[in-house]
Amino acid sequence: MKLLPWSEATPEEFEGRTFDEALQLARQELGVEAVIRCWRVRRGGVFGFFARESFVAGLTAPAGAESSHLRGGREEQSVPEVLSHLDDLVEATTDEVTLGSDLALDSDFSKVLAEAEAALVDAVATERTPPPAPSIQPIDVPVEEVEGLSASLAALGVPSDYLPDVETLDALVRSLAKLPSAAPMVANSLVVVVGSRREALATAGHVVVNLGLAASDLIVGEPTTSLRARVLRRRSGKKMTVLVVEASLSSRGLDQVAAWIDQLEPDYVLGAVPATAKRADFERWHGQLGRIDALALSRLTSTTSVAELMGTLPIALLDGVPASTLRWVALLLNSKLEGER
Repeated sequence: MKLLPWSEATPEEFEGRTFDEALQLARQELGVEAVIRCWRVRRGGVFGFFARESFVAGLTAPAGAESSHLRGGREEQSVPEVLSHLDDLVEATTDEVTLGSDLALDSDFSKVLAEAEAALVDAVATERTPPPAPSIQPIDVPVEEVEGLSASLAALGVPSDYLPDVETLDALVRSLAKLPSAAPMVANSLVVVVGSRREALATAGHVVVNLGLAASDLIVGEPTTSLRARVLRRRSGKKMTVLVVEASLSSRGLDQVAAWIDQLEPDYVLGAVPATAKRADFERWHGQLGRIDALALSRLTSTTSVAELMGTLPIALLDGVPASTLRWVALLLNSKLEGER
């Protein structure tokens, strides 16, 4: 078999386009007893670009053989260095194969290479697998009791259903977590805030700020036909509206106000009530107005019975801030401390 016409190999080198081709050329000339090696080489090109890749078989490494530096140099590297150059190592490993008296096919070499690569992947996984985390034993922390907690909470108006079963803060959190939650106000809806003018205006302002609305989305006016038409136009245009309807706890004609609100078919009715209100007055007011979805309590620092209306309806706002279990805990504890001074 003749050498390839484009080959630059010397008489002791046998060049081919594949491993098999180069090895067969070398075996025909050197015999079956010779120990033949095969290298991948790149020749030609300009300044390292456009080089031609081929395979050269022979007894000694040809000039420019890429794998001539593998023996020794790579083996002297540390394991992390070899692992960090996994791609280079795998590529270089495919560059050289040594044959004895039996001719090895390219497929046989690929099989051996695949096994070597699998072993390297296992080595990488073993090297990078972190040691198991030490087990952490739970530490029993004694729960400190708060003397007189339930009595103080009852004095603040907390109903018996929400008093803690033991005198601890953890128990207080658990009991207050049972409070009914107020439903969220959704976009493009009509929210009616009903209460005394002072309470309703302040609460509506908090709603506008909390929902990120514009000042023009807040409407204040007498419950008239023209106001109702204006609100309905905004609703048909899918604009969110916060409407203030004046109706204090002592107002007369609450039945007419309730009927006017019902005609609007609001998505949400928020009752703006001061925390100073007595439960009996609130229940009468609520009974005449009818639908109220949640309460917004204000003036919480002006009364010693901040929890007077707790549990009557879901509470959405506490002095303009969204209500939560922890906010209730902080409010009650602060009121307890203020009462003890």
